[in-house]
Amino acid sequence: FSQDVVKNRYVSFDELLDYSRRSANPVGRLLLQLFGRHSPQALGYSDAICTSLQLINFWQDVDIDFSAKDRVYLPQDDMARFGVTESHLRERRCDTAFRELMRFQVDRARRLMLEGKALLGLLEGRFRLEIAITVQGANDRPIAVADVLGPITIDNEPGSYTYTFDDLTDSLRLSQGGYALESGIDARQFQN
Repeated sequence: FSQDVVKNRYVSFDELLDYSRRSANPVGRLLLQLFGRHSPQALGYSDAICTSLQLINFWQDVDIDFSAKDRVYLPQDDMARFGVTESHLRERRCDTAFRELMRFQVDRARRLMLEGKALLGLLEGRFRLEIAITVQGANDRPIAVADVLGPITIDNEPGSYTYTFDDLTDSLRLSQGGYALESGIDARQFQN
């Protein structure tokens, strides 16, 4: 995405929404076009899901983006409001302020995913199943910071941390039918 070459900090959440409008959202819109489901309502739901996925990607890669690419997708105004600075990222400091900031950001992503859930009523077949699995991952249980950041291990020193970033899709590596049945979704409704 060319914007990543020229912009490496985002002042506000609105700037991240604009980023998603030009990066993730067109992918969902293209898929809806391919499946003939391109009403304004469907596009809006798709945008909510795709923006959520883009945000989840940002929150998974906070450390990698900062340390390897000098990018910070956490909105600067939110960082200031929660008392988090770039020194938190540089020092990999996971104090209460950082955890609260991440909980806030994760909750935003979750709300957007759930807002897009209504798209399921406009889809059918395998496409509906795949979107249902994605949305169900956010709806099945509250998302915690660890769900996005992966396992968090606190080091011996107070306030320091290490973590790994597991791909959220790892938690969905069950058979589609098995996952659907386990989550209360009748998989037969997705048969073509």
